[in-house]
Formats: sequence, structure tokens, C-alpha cells
Amino acid sequence: MPTPLITLTTDFGQADGYVGTMQGVMLSRAPQVHIVDLSHEIAPQDIAAGAFVLYRSYRYFPPETIHVAVVDPGVGGARRALLLVTDQGRFIGPDNGLFSYPLRAAIAQAAGWTGEPADVPAVWHPAFDLDAALATTPREYLPAAYVLTNSAYWLEGPGATFQGRDLFAPVAAHLANGVSPTDLGQPIVLESLVLLPAAASVLSPAVIEGRVIAVDHFGNLISNIAEGLLPALGPLETLQVSLGSHRLRGVHATYSATPPGAPLALTNSEGLLEIAIRDGHASSQLGAHVGDTLFCAPHLTNE
Repeated sequence: MPTPLITLTTDFGQADGYVGTMQGVMLSRAPQVHIVDLSHEIAPQDIAAGAFVLYRSYRYFPPETIHVAVVDPGVGGARRALLLVTDQGRFIGPDNGLFSYPLRAAIAQAAGWTGEPADVPAVWHPAFDLDAALATTPREYLPAAYVLTNSAYWLEGPGATFQGRDLFAPVAAHLANGVSPTDLGQPIVLESLVLLPAAASVLSPAVIEGRVIAVDHFGNLISNIAEGLLPALGPLETLQVSLGSHRLRGVHATYSATPPGAPLALTNSEGLLEIAIRDGHASSQLGAHVGDTLFCAPHLTNE
């Protein structure tokens, strides 16, 4: 059997020892595992950003990898502790939307979903109907979800404010050691899981509405508008991207398409529409943040 892999994604930062403590818990119970740190610099409580970091990474790991993600403003509250099992990975963390993208992708794959244009993943495809896919796909082909209820696999006497250490880390180690998901918790229906808002919307044949789903380390504003949707609006060099009062002409392929300091729209390495400022920080300089709305059209819109 290959050496188990566990990835770790949090908003903990590196200053307080929280990350190392979680790693210690996992290694003391499963010393054979390899732990890969995806990121610990997610903005505090930014679930959407954590979900996107996980999305852009998990697909490049072996399918048996365990992904532990803790961006958890509801820790200690009513939100559930979750294990999601898919063909492309196993995911442990709070049920707050962190696993929205791998869940949508796994359901679409199980349903055999294809759409037009075909190069737009179901995660970002406006036509992908999650409810319909769940209703028509046999349950045995769908991902499985469990609420982590068996405290025998947690640390003794867990506190309410550090479930990354007390619950998620030991459960990940036990899973890596071969403990069955059915021993770790109770199965729940996928329809009950918390999901982030769906993909971009096609408002008309000439207008796509999206939103900013992440701001990366460079300040680039990453949207949920897939590159494959844009040609239906017209030639990329003629499109208008609108974000608040800002209007950008053309959708480019590289950051070097504009002079230093100039804003531009481009398609990034994930195949998503992005707004950047060459050699600058688009989020701070344009005053834009996660959740902001943007439009793409062959002419000015939303004025």
C-alpha cells in the first residue's frame, strides 16, 4: 500500500503553533503518513478562499489522499464535523461549505454530466443542476458523507475552540490507519451539506454575471466565470468586464498584456476570469473583495 498522504489547509497562520500541534497529533497516531501543507495563510474565517485553495490543489493528489481543511468561524457551535468520501479524495473538516467544489465535481462525475461548452467543468458551469444530478443518480455511485460523532477517535476531553487538534487531526490519522468511515461517524445525505453559492449566471446571451471567489497573495481577483463561457459573447479582445465602477476592455492571456500599473482582465491557470493589476495589488487598488459582483459582456452593462 502507498504511504498515506494528508494535506492540511487552515487559516491558522504560523505564529501560534496551531499547525504544528495538529501535525503532532496526526504523527503520534499515524507516524507513517506524509503531511503536505497546502496553505495556512487563508484570511481568517474566509471560507470561500479556503474552498478555492483546496479546489485548485486536491485534483493533483492521488485519489486516496486525505484532505484536512479547517477554516471554521463556527467552531464550537452547531455546525457539524464532516467526512466526505469521493473517488478523488477524502475530506475532513467543518460542514460550512469548504468542500463545495470537490463535492460538486464528484456528483457531476457520478452523474455522467456533460454540458456545452464541454471544456467548462461542472463546478463552474451555469447549467449544471446539482439537485437534478442527485435525484437521478443511483446512491451507490455518489460520494458518501458522514458526521463525525464517534468520540472514541477524538482526543480525550476535547475543548470547544480547537477542533482542528481535538477532532479533525485524530480522525484523519485513524482514517489513514485504515479505520472505516462508518466507524468514525454516522452517514448523512448529501442534500443536507452546506454549500457555497453556485457558479456564474448567464443573464442573457450577451451577459454573464459572476462574483469574486478568491483574492490571491498578489491581490488578483479570481472569479467564478469560466474561460469556456466567454467565446459565446464575442471575440475576447472586444469584451467588457465590469467590476463596480471599473470597466476593462478585452480579456487577455497574460499579465504582460498591459503596461506596469495598469488593470486588466485575463484568464488564469484555473481557466477562470481574473482581474489583476500588473505589478500591483488589484484588491486594494480597486477596492474589491471576495463576494463582489462582476459582469462580462460585449459592451458596457450594469450602468
